[in-house]
Amino acid sequence: MKKTFVLGVGAQKAGTTWMYEYLHRHPNADLGFMKEYHIFDALYVPECRNWLNTYVQTALNSLQKDPTLQDKNNYVFKLLDFYRAPTNYFDFFEHLARSSASLQLTGDITPSYSALDSVNFAYIRSELIARGFQVRVVFLMRDPVERAISGVRMRLRTRGEPTTAAIENEWLRTHYASMAHQIRARYDRTITNLEKVFEPSEIKYCFYEEFFNRSMIEELCLFLDIPLHEPDFTKEFNVSRTSHVIEQSLRHEVYEFYKPVYAFVEQRFGKRITTELWKQY
Repeated sequence: MKKTFVLGVGAQKAGTTWMYEYLHRHPNADLGFMKEYHIFDALYVPECRNWLNTYVQTALNSLQKDPTLQDKNNYVFKLLDFYRAPTNYFDFFEHLARSSASLQLTGDITPSYSALDSVNFAYIRSELIARGFQVRVVFLMRDPVERAISGVRMRLRTRGEPTTAAIENEWLRTHYASMAHQIRARYDRTITNLEKVFEPSEIKYCFYEEFFNRSMIEELCLFLDIPLHEPDFTKEFNVSRTSHVIEQSLRHEVYEFYKPVYAFVEQRFGKRITTELWKQY
């Protein structure tokens, strides 16, 4: 039986951490030492270059404190090795998959891979297939307006600063059209690039608003060719909800900016998504 490699390509704030935690706990899966490896976005997407810069600086700081860390299988140096030669990334997962007969699934769930183009996806697919994997792509989507709001709230939370409704509204107004947001919310572009490369049987699209139920997880496991492991829907990760109100006029402004995404999703998946799952602005 072929081993499966799951490539999680987003979207950020659309349930990818919950999916990772579910697969991470699965008895037949091993996703390695990280949820988000950030290899190909850091190498090929200018807006994500900071991941490479951050790990390089972390490695330098670590070596200054302890020069022997490089010899201790430190995860930062593993990542730098992947950046230096991406073939080492694929070799790592091939070795991991062969390490146990019971292991059926491995993979990388990095939401900002949604920004990769078809050339990048073709390279990833060919390298994985060459190593004997069956490749399965999972793309989770969420109402673009709600995703943008949640993304801003997460960014503010990670800065560790107190927030108010005024701050949240201003951050959303300032950032929703930035490239950093667009590469994570232009589902139309991501889907178009994916479908230039992967077979329909290799891609599963899911929607955050209906993802957290047993039947959807059964579908996911069937798609990934692993047995169902009972899900725990009481667990929440990276929650960024607040009680602050986002102005309706601003919500509408964001909606108008991402209207091509709504139109594409409606045409591709039907009106049920844009009228029942996603809100009207």
